[in-house]
Amino acid sequence: MVAAQILGADLMYRPLLLSLVLMTFPHANGAVRALVIAGLGGEPAYESAFEAAASDVAAGLGSTDAEVALLTRDDARADNVRRTLEDWARTTNADDIVLIAFIGHGSFDGEQFRFNVPGADFNADSLAGWLNAIDSSAQVVVIASSASGAAHGPLAHPSRTILTATRSGGEKNATRFHQFFAAALSSDAADIDKDGSVTMEEAYNYTETHLKEEFDQQGQLLTEHAKRSGPASNLMLARVTPDQATVSDAALNSRLDLLERAIVTLTGRKHDMDSETYFTELKLLLLQMAEAEQQRRPFAAEEVTRVVQVSTSRLGTGLLPELRTPAPVEVEIELPRIGEQDLP
Repeated sequence: MVAAQILGADLMYRPLLLSLVLMTFPHANGAVRALVIAGLGGEPAYESAFEAAASDVAAGLGSTDAEVALLTRDDARADNVRRTLEDWARTTNADDIVLIAFIGHGSFDGEQFRFNVPGADFNADSLAGWLNAIDSSAQVVVIASSASGAAHGPLAHPSRTILTATRSGGEKNATRFHQFFAAALSSDAADIDKDGSVTMEEAYNYTETHLKEEFDQQGQLLTEHAKRSGPASNLMLARVTPDQATVSDAALNSRLDLLERAIVTLTGRKHDMDSETYFTELKLLLLQMAEAEQQRRPFAAEEVTRVVQVSTSRLGTGLLPELRTPAPVEVEIELPRIGEQDLP
């Protein structure tokens, strides 16, 4: 129903041709190097929460055979961040992928976003300079902190995906993004397609959906709005163990419900996104929904067969396990026929 409301009458009159450009990060073609930083907490409760979340994120990344460096407490100083990235600039190969995850407090004075760490803080411009010196195929930056939305501008780069806990520097309350992002990397519930791994797309959708639910359940106004920019990324962040070898109807229904909520959340952010990014993310969610529907109920022969053209150059391997190939392929996916009664 959600899909029909979004795509409208086009589903009735012509095949759904999704030209999905997939951004894949196969380890066979290059290493993944990750730096996880737990920033300054300011008080014991935040200190322990940031450190625990950073450790969980590092553990999740480590399960994918990524090379992971974890900086916590006094080790999380700006000089250590700089030295690590300068070393990577000398040793990283052009087909490697670099990921930076910062969990902590951030600040924005109207001009600069700053990462709060022991000793002198460092700002987004400094981080951009260190990352720009690294010749890598793709970079991912996750900033789970207050005011982190202000970092999108300084960090923008054609090959860099940026995820932040807030959409602007004006959202200055302590954030909860890190709690759900860390949980996603150890949760089978975040593994939408049940392929035993959690991708960037899955972790972001899980985090955004559960964050909103927590605020709603507590009757609170949402004070943080996650934001992402740059190329779509489905980098695998963690391996997880499915609860069952086969997916039950209950699990499929839960997965479909999560996907529908993710689509509703995405459409709510439509006016804050450029159209290409919006439709790329929408198509990814719709294709995952079609796959889940196909697992739950074999479609009848008379139902419409949609040909989905998939090019594995931009969106990711978390979508369909059988598409893990560097060459473009065509996959037939049967979608139910949509009638006028299903449209708004």
